[in-house]
Amino acid sequence: MNDFPSIDLSVLTARQREVIEMRYSSCLSWAETARFLGIGVRSVRTHHDRAIATLAGSLSHSKHLLVGGSCAEPLKTSASRPG
Repeated sequence: MNDFPSIDLSVLTARQREVIEMRYSSCLSWAETARFLGIGVRSVRTHHDRAIATLAGSLSHSKHLLVGGSCAEPLKTSASRPG
C-alpha cells in the first residue's frame, strides 16, 4: 500500500494545471512549455511556483510531502533554484 497522499490538481487554476502537466507528465522544458502555451518562460515559472505552493499547502496536513517529478528534474520552487 502507498503511504503517500494523492495529489488533487483540482485545487489549481487551469493554467497552473496546464504548466504542471506539461512539465511533469509530458516532460517539457520551461521553454517548450512557454512556447506551447504562448506565454513567457517567467510566466511559466510563476504559474509553476504558485501551483507547487498551493499543492504543498493542500498536503500540509499530511505527515508526507511528496516532492519530485517523473521526469529528469525534481519539482522545484523559486526558493530552491539558483540565482
